[in-house]
Amino acid sequence: MSLPVDVTGESALRMQDNAPDYWRMFEEMKAYWVAVGSELDNAGGYVDSLLNQFFIPLATWGLQFWERELGEPTDLTKTYEERRAILIAKLRGVGTVTREMVERVAQAYERGKIEVINEAAPDGTFTVRFIDTLGTPPQIADLMAAIERIKPAHLEALYAYRYLRIKEIHQVMTLNQIQATRLSNFTPGESAG
Repeated sequence: MSLPVDVTGESALRMQDNAPDYWRMFEEMKAYWVAVGSELDNAGGYVDSLLNQFFIPLATWGLQFWERELGEPTDLTKTYEERRAILIAKLRGVGTVTREMVERVAQAYERGKIEVINEAAPDGTFTVRFIDTLGTPPQIADLMAAIERIKPAHLEALYAYRYLRIKEIHQVMTLNQIQATRLSNFTPGESAG
């Protein structure tokens, strides 16, 4: 005699509900529904994971296929977020280069507000200015490489970082707040560009 089986799980319960009533008295059928139902429930997660790989913002293990398709090296030392930013920037950087395009590419790396100024200035430069981010933004090297790939060769990209100013600190921040603020937010230190 077999032990009683509790039918649990979404798929197992659905199979039980669709089976003839007299099958419910057989413990073997209940065990079958539980075993097969568990596999069906797990398969849903696998399908969702597979579908996520078709969308760069959701991809994880599928990023390597996107990187190969877009001609980017796979760098497993970077986080998924960093690798996604590189791929999104690459896709945004297709077509005629405009101020808006450079802003879209830069925005793939940076969550704060960005402004591109002096487009095609007489001296052949344009400036990417970080408005919200204090100090050197994370992934600046990747951002600079992406802009270098899309900009016309005769133009030079300059980068303007934002740092805390005296008027933003003096009689505005407490000593504890100042001490908790990264030093790189106060002084330029080494410039990236």
